Amino acid sequence: MIHCQIVTTVGSKVKERGSCHAILIRCMAFVLCALAGGSAAAQQLIKVDDVSSVAQIGRDVDGFTSCGIRTVGLAISATESSAFDFSILFRADVVGALGKFGGGTFKNTELIKKRQIPDFKPPAPDTFWIAASEDDLTAAPINKLQSQTPGFLLVTLSPVKAISIIRAISSGQNMQVSLKWEGRQYHPVYQFSAPLPPDEQRSLSVCISSSIEKLKAEAQRSGKDQ
Repeated sequence: MIHCQIVTTVGSKVKERGSCHAILIRCMAFVLCALAGGSAAAQQLIKVDDVSSVAQIGRDVDGFTSCGIRTVGLAISATESSAFDFSILFRADVVGALGKFGGGTFKNTELIKKRQIPDFKPPAPDTFWIAASEDDLTAAPINKLQSQTPGFLLVTLSPVKAISIIRAISSGQNMQVSLKWEGRQYHPVYQFSAPLPPDEQRSLSVCISSSIEKLKAEAQRSGKDQ
């Protein structure tokens, strides 16, 4: 089952603080409306029918260790549906960023039967890009890593671009994300806006700002020691 949740890590322990399973409930209405509307023409640019984001914040005794966001989107057509699920995480403890992206297409009958977004099946996307629609801000993979989750691509990202993308999604900017598989003629480009609730925006903003200030202070100390 695919789901999204706000997660706070304290040391090696993980605490769940909430969920966004409402997306899986609301999608049933979209399926029924799409089935009643007849055939839909295939298109590369897809505006999602339902999408939701949650903050992902990690910390230990020394403070914040990671600041990120997870977004899950669902698009419905007459006979089939497609979905994406991605997380972008800025790692303050190692001064890096990670991206985990998955997606897939499935028949509406499967969505209705399971009453939830089905698990994504291999192969995982070969690459992706994500961008803010209104400016030149775009992020793409730097290096591929070994993913432990079938159907998902795990990569490193530019920390600067990752923070900018996280902030853009959090604030509700119009975004586009494209997942690409080798050998397929068309690649979906999903268009969405999935802002965080105000309290989550504030928490994530504090996480990012505090992490950046901590890194600046450490860099200044290192410069004085040299």
